[in-house]
Amino acid sequence: YYITALSFALFKKTAFFARLPFVVIGLFSLLFLHLILKEEFGNKKINLYALIVLGLSASFLLFIRQARHYALAILLPLIIYYYYKKYLKTDKKYFLIFVVMASAALFYSQASACISFIGALTADYFLFYFKKKTLIPLIISFLLFVALTIPLVIINKLFSHSEVFFEKQGIWILNKLILLYWNIREINSLGWLPITIFAGLLIILIIAIKNRQFLNDHHKYTAFIKEWLLIVFVFILFATFFTLQTVSDTFIADIRYIVALLPFTAGLIAVFLFLTEKKSKILAFILLLLVVFTNFLSIPLIPSRDILNRQVRFDLIWYINEVHHDYTTPYEAIVEFLGQNAEQGDIVF
Repeated sequence: YYITALSFALFKKTAFFARLPFVVIGLFSLLFLHLILKEEFGNKKINLYALIVLGLSASFLLFIRQARHYALAILLPLIIYYYYKKYLKTDKKYFLIFVVMASAALFYSQASACISFIGALTADYFLFYFKKKTLIPLIISFLLFVALTIPLVIINKLFSHSEVFFEKQGIWILNKLILLYWNIREINSLGWLPITIFAGLLIILIIAIKNRQFLNDHHKYTAFIKEWLLIVFVFILFATFFTLQTVSDTFIADIRYIVALLPFTAGLIAVFLFLTEKKSKILAFILLLLVVFTNFLSIPLIPSRDILNRQVRFDLIWYINEVHHDYTTPYEAIVEFLGQNAEQGDIVF
């Protein structure tokens, strides 16, 4: 809201200027994804694949054009991760200042995304990077983060929402398991991480376990795949248990709670395409086209009532067509209907 208010103060109070700062924020997420992958690999092809997959994702384009917190939920985890890895590689503690500030900003933007991402990074640290000398500064950074975010927790009573721990119907843990499945299903059906690409990544890890030479030749890629898959699935796990969404009122996951994963799944797809390109450039190119333009690679896990999981889609093409063709919005249709059928003073409900 403050970002939108600032944009209105500097420019005009229009939908364009309400959306503009969030589009810019979204574009900065492409920059930070580039910086992260450059640090990890120094490979221009992987960077290009990742930027194409993320930048042409219909979900990404839809989220960053909204005058809401979604663009921040995409950018801020990347900033956190970038400076977190900078600290681990250099042991320079001033990088943690950026981690704390970006984490606090993410908490104030979307608290559930912040909790989920901190949970994912915690698992990442203890599984892959734990060292006694780096632990204490990280604990101090976490305490500073808590101090910065306690006011919001107290004022807005963030953890008082009964939906997080109770549901109207069913058994809580079973409902959470259903929601966990829905979240995994949706990142497949929307093409964030198609099940076929995920299977390919698992095959690469299995080959690395069985073939020492392959592991030695591809160590940085397999290490990256393991780390980012961990981040994705631990994030989903936390997002499932710290969300306001219930399963009694719908039959699909509310993906706005996991939108922060978009750059991370794009990075995983990019590495898979790069390793595929080593074997066949034509196959890698075909897979890239399928990822960007269709949902062909998102084979439904289990038949669903949700139409997203049943029909062949061309989301990017449909998105481009939609934004270039005016259509009646729900609000315009309501106004038109009331103008024709209601009179001044009528009660509308």
